Amino acid sequence: MGYPDQLFRGNRALTRYEFAAGLNACLNRMQQLLATELERYATRAELAVVERLMSEFAAELAALQSDITNLEQRFANLQSASTLRLQGETIFSISEVLAGDEEGLNNPVLQSRTNLTFDASFSGEDRLRATLEFGNFERFTLPESTNEGRFSFATGTDEGEIGLDTLSYEFPAGDDVTVLAIAKGGNLNDFITNINPLSSSGTATISRFGQRNPIYRGSGFDVGTGIGANIFLLDDLAIEVGYIAANSSNPSLGNGLFNGGYGMIGQITATPEPLELSLTYAHSYVPDGGNSTGTGSIPAALEVEYTNAENTRPVVVNSYGLGINYAISDGFQLGGWVGHSAVRAIGLGDADVWNYAVHLSFPDLGGEGNLGGIIVGMEPRLSGTTPGLGAALGRRRDLDVGLHVEGFYRMIFASHQLSLLWP
Repeated sequence: MGYPDQLFRGNRALTRYEFAAGLNACLNRMQQLLATELERYATRAELAVVERLMSEFAAELAALQSDITNLEQRFANLQSASTLRLQGETIFSISEVLAGDEEGLNNPVLQSRTNLTFDASFSGEDRLRATLEFGNFERFTLPESTNEGRFSFATGTDEGEIGLDTLSYEFPAGDDVTVLAIAKGGNLNDFITNINPLSSSGTATISRFGQRNPIYRGSGFDVGTGIGANIFLLDDLAIEVGYIAANSSNPSLGNGLFNGGYGMIGQITATPEPLELSLTYAHSYVPDGGNSTGTGSIPAALEVEYTNAENTRPVVVNSYGLGINYAISDGFQLGGWVGHSAVRAIGLGDADVWNYAVHLSFPDLGGEGNLGGIIVGMEPRLSGTTPGLGAALGRRRDLDVGLHVEGFYRMIFASHQLSLLWP
């Protein structure tokens, strides 16, 4: 029957085991033929020869079958083996304030951020993720300490220290449900699909605002502990939900999983190519006040100056968002979002905060893996308040409309990946 590559190799001597393998292939074929047309293909004398060969090489055939079984088992184990993948990313940023620095408070700076992400899988369908981070970013001194213009990749750790930034575990809970549990470094946006193709802080948008609709960040806290789920109703239709507690490890009054600051998010995501749509609702409770998402104007963050901590008013935020992205061609996508937050400062009054953006993305621009992007929009802006809250803020609304304009181009030179397997 020849070797697996269909060559006979008759110009050299056979080993006993090679002969047994060839004999096994012949016997299997003969058994197929004899089972259907015995009298036509063999006489009793020929059958006796076959039986003698099978008896003489019984040990070799048994050993061959055992080897095949072992190989099949090892291959099956390899397919389901646990894996560990390490990804590293370092960003160097040279930046300077070119306008709004009349007093000369800022100088050009060189800053950096490094991430090391470890992804482990135990079944091939789950993912345990831990991210270590180091950064030395310090914010520029801007008028009124505005949150506008912040970098997407800006982070700061203690001098000379590397810290655990995130720790999470994602696993399937059925054919159509995926669960994500976050022990450290979680945010509401971790639980939902961001249909903005320019959202990556390392390889796409430069600004924090350009990453995503600010309502995805929750209010008043950046990171926490929580759990969420992605439920697929159809292949291109999903419901995504999540819950984050700001101080889950603190057992004191006004903290913990359910008695302190928290955020909840729910989103319906539809992705029928080439169109992507999302409808989002987010709810946050901030016991120490404020509506900061790290973007937008200071009035939009509702940072009220209180005389002491006892006078701090809790804030409840209900936010609503609509997102869209359309792939017009392989090299051009158009999308955007709009977000509205209805904010209530308990005992002071209500406020409305709006934001919107339009983004254009150009995948593979100038080469495979490259990306160009343009983002134009309005960062969170206070559009109105009730009299009591307006008096506490010192204004009823933002007088000016700030315009965010951003463009960038990413070029890929090389990409490397390291993976490890263990039994």
